[in-house]
Amino acid sequence: MNTSLNQVVKKLEGIAQNHLQIKGFKFCDVADLEAESSLLYPLLWCDVRPSSFATKVVTLSIQISVLDIVLKDLSNERDVLSDCLQIISDVVNELRNPSENEFIISDSITATPIKDSYQDEVAGWNCLISLDIANPYNRCAVPIT
Repeated sequence: MNTSLNQVVKKLEGIAQNHLQIKGFKFCDVADLEAESSLLYPLLWCDVRPSSFATKVVTLSIQISVLDIVLKDLSNERDVLSDCLQIISDVVNELRNPSENEFIISDSITATPIKDSYQDEVAGWNCLISLDIANPYNRCAVPIT
């Protein structure tokens, strides 16, 4: 069975639900995220990015972010950045151990700090991950009559 975007999002949501520090999960674009009024932090947020097809592989690109509330005086910003970096590292490590050969995650991932970027007073980290998913080159699998 091929892995779908829905299965990847469910896996990320499962990681968020099982991680003892993550309190919320969202899969949406930034406009929907900023419109949400009841977010729970620390938050694991993800969204899709441009992806690609090769002969036997679909490379699915997903941006994942871990965000937490920063005090108005920024006195806890360093702690928030430290905690969120550890959490995003945990998420990536969980994705590197897929069950049933769901996908292969890119070897090198760059995490970028987030400060003063969104409507809420948050800080954290985001990274773009690439997941290689098997895509059998088989016309018989296409649902066409």
